Amino acid sequence: MDIAERLFNWFVASTLMASAVAVVVLAVQHLLRRRIHARLRYALWLIVLLRLMLPVLPQSPVSLFNAVPAWTDIKNAVLGVSYQWNKPDAISEHSQIENTYKPYYTTNEAEKNTVLQPLLTTDTEEHITAGIEGESHPAVRVLAVVWLTGAAVLLGYNLIYWLRFQNKIKRLSPVDRASILKIAEESRSLFSMKRPVGIYVDPSAQSPYITGIFRPAVYLPKSLVSETVNEQLLKHVIVHELAHYKRKDTIWNMVGSLVFAVHWMNPIVWLVLRQIKADRELACDALVLEKLGEEEAVPYGMTIIEFLRRYASGRSPAHLLYFRGSNGQREMMRRIRMIQSFKKGSYKFSMLAVILVLLFGTATLTNARESEAAPFAVAAQEQQQSGKTVKVDKTVAAKLQQVVNEFAGKEIKLKDVFKLAMGDYQTVESVDGKYALEFGLEKGAVLSVSGPVPIDKISKEDQEKILQYLKKIYPNKTYTFENEMKMLKEIGSFERISYTLKGKDFWIVLSNQKQLKDLLGLPELKPENYEIKTDAKELDKKMLKTASEAVKMVLNQDFNATEAILRSGQFDSQGDMLSKWQLKGNGISVGMEGEPSRVSAVGYDSKRVEKEKVKTNKEIPEKEARKVIAAVAKELYNIDISGYKMGWDNDFKFYTLEKDIENNKTTIITAELDANKNMMNIFSYERLQLNR
Repeated sequence: MDIAERLFNWFVASTLMASAVAVVVLAVQHLLRRRIHARLRYALWLIVLLRLMLPVLPQSPVSLFNAVPAWTDIKNAVLGVSYQWNKPDAISEHSQIENTYKPYYTTNEAEKNTVLQPLLTTDTEEHITAGIEGESHPAVRVLAVVWLTGAAVLLGYNLIYWLRFQNKIKRLSPVDRASILKIAEESRSLFSMKRPVGIYVDPSAQSPYITGIFRPAVYLPKSLVSETVNEQLLKHVIVHELAHYKRKDTIWNMVGSLVFAVHWMNPIVWLVLRQIKADRELACDALVLEKLGEEEAVPYGMTIIEFLRRYASGRSPAHLLYFRGSNGQREMMRRIRMIQSFKKGSYKFSMLAVILVLLFGTATLTNARESEAAPFAVAAQEQQQSGKTVKVDKTVAAKLQQVVNEFAGKEIKLKDVFKLAMGDYQTVESVDGKYALEFGLEKGAVLSVSGPVPIDKISKEDQEKILQYLKKIYPNKTYTFENEMKMLKEIGSFERISYTLKGKDFWIVLSNQKQLKDLLGLPELKPENYEIKTDAKELDKKMLKTASEAVKMVLNQDFNATEAILRSGQFDSQGDMLSKWQLKGNGISVGMEGEPSRVSAVGYDSKRVEKEKVKTNKEIPEKEARKVIAAVAKELYNIDISGYKMGWDNDFKFYTLEKDIENNKTTIITAELDANKNMMNIFSYERLQLNR
């Protein structure tokens, strides 16, 4: 028998026994479905992954497989009849299958890449000749070649893809928006992470994802960075990705990829890996809410809904890896229900849960004792081009034309070409530029359509409610809507409509999601985002004075605010958006929030800061930098940093000061200095957490 057949025999035995464990896990989850929480569900699946991955397992009298006496019959049914078998005790103790792999991970639905390089060896020369004698059935030899070929293709594909991906990320740019960097630092503090977390823009990304085991980095789609997105939504996204890192999902993702490559021939493994992905997201959501608190459940649920509809699985190109396809409406509803019912402390393992996992692991991660094991079980274990203009396909063009005509209620002339973008989904515009459609490049499925519609599509009553909403946010302005608004309709299993209403120096985005009305008790038409510009002179003089005094104290500059922007900020515990001000003038920006308004950030514009700030912590001795920051923090925030731990963020090039406070939170101050020890930028995270 050659090496391919020996490995195939090991594969069949391993995959069948692991499938039996998976069936037991499903039964346990079903029987205890009302008492078993997300983290425990996921832990049980990890035992199945280990069973699939480990080539050699110890024997035990308490093994589940002591109760399965018919492995020989199973083997004959699956492999076909071997012409002659030697005695089990003539077979070597164990063959070794050593697996080495590159540490790479991503939770992105569109780009999941793990390189797995198996190194297959045998114990000794005797192991090669010992065991099954005689010629195998021809079907076994064919299946062995097919299985090994498939595994080699998967591993080769992943290797090539990983190399290309590594080359791509070297060209990605770090996020330079101060607000996003601030959110990243605050998110990192929730998990008490000592390692810096890089934040990068990936123009080809379909959704946010995280990579790295030792140097984590979060990658955000270009659309998410360029759009005006409220801070809490961004925080939820980044916290969710960091929760994957904290839970060691990066490592388990690699294990899952190895399992997929080796066990691709087993359809039960496909089902198992799909379920693991779904339960992993539930467990991750539970950890996020454990850190953020129950009061964040509704806002976090809204964020999940927003991103699931934005980056639905239909938009992602097909990949060979298994982290794909569980973002359907059923799984989305399942996640939302978990979020709704979340209770503080439920993420932690109880003593009963720990005992259950230990007992289950002992029973399933061991083999039957040799005297009780069937010959098959023993034998099998012992044989171990972006920017290019492209013409629209005629079939796709017909689909797009039908959708846009139905949307507009008239004939709309579309361009017959589109500019190729990175990623799967592309955009085709109308000749007049007023309408746009997104479609999947791979399958040609229409994803969304947008264009101008009369504002009368929203009732006069609802328009009045929106105006009152804006008046409540900022009453010192007259709001008049334009006669047309932009309507965007997303097409898929979870349809969503949004409207963008504009007026002079303001806009507001409203979402209309009828499917969520009954589920979450939310109104059909709900404000999602807004921005209101006004002359800074219209603001309260006391507020302007506070901002000017802060700038004078921090930057030693006079500050004459000329522009004021009121933006949607975080959600409160009831799911309502809070507002925040950004004041601009003479190249300086001041962030203010709360009531009465308090200064949360002061700094020069980002281009100047990036140009003049020190890029390493070697340019200014730590003691001297701490002295400068201490003086500003005391006067601006009334914070004494004596007990704060000082550090340097090597990714974003700024100083950090941290101090643990109650409820597992950490107060953070970040500061950027120039070579002359002058303050360029400072943020306080303590104020944001205390007033959230």
